[in-house]
Amino acid sequence: MNTFAQYHVIEHTPAKLVVRMSRGQQRLHFFAFRVMPWIMLTAFITSLSFAQQMPMGLIYGLSLLALLAMTLLLLKQYVTILTIAEKNFTITFKTLTGTRVVTIPFQDAGFISYRMRRGKGGGLFYYLHTVQDKRIHLLKIPVFWMSREKAHAINSVLEKLTGLQVKEA
Repeated sequence: MNTFAQYHVIEHTPAKLVVRMSRGQQRLHFFAFRVMPWIMLTAFITSLSFAQQMPMGLIYGLSLLALLAMTLLLLKQYVTILTIAEKNFTITFKTLTGTRVVTIPFQDAGFISYRMRRGKGGGLFYYLHTVQDKRIHLLKIPVFWMSREKAHAINSVLEKLTGLQVKEA
């Protein structure tokens, strides 16, 4: 059983953990966060051409809402590679402009929290809380792969590797 579900475990030793998001999940995230906003914008502009009888205020409001949704989706970043080794976290994010790598030493980390949410948009979410009160996304296990047993197994691995407390949010 792969404890980290949508991530492929590249290396897992007592001193190091490297997980990478699967190719399928990377494609799904790319489509959802990079392609879908443009499809939404095109569909919205096309639908506006048929909205001759709508009040201008409503058209402007819907336009603003569509642009806001598109912007938020385009600015969304997601974790593709997580490395825990040598007394630090190295997190590789995919962003709108490319790839961003963040390295956080263990001494700058306060604790790790996780949240299990069921239903649509649910999953098992892990966050790193720094001593500067920043919350950084570490892992997301989709709802159909999550379970309490998997959460306990991930918690155990994270606690052993980092020495940080893992607690439920």
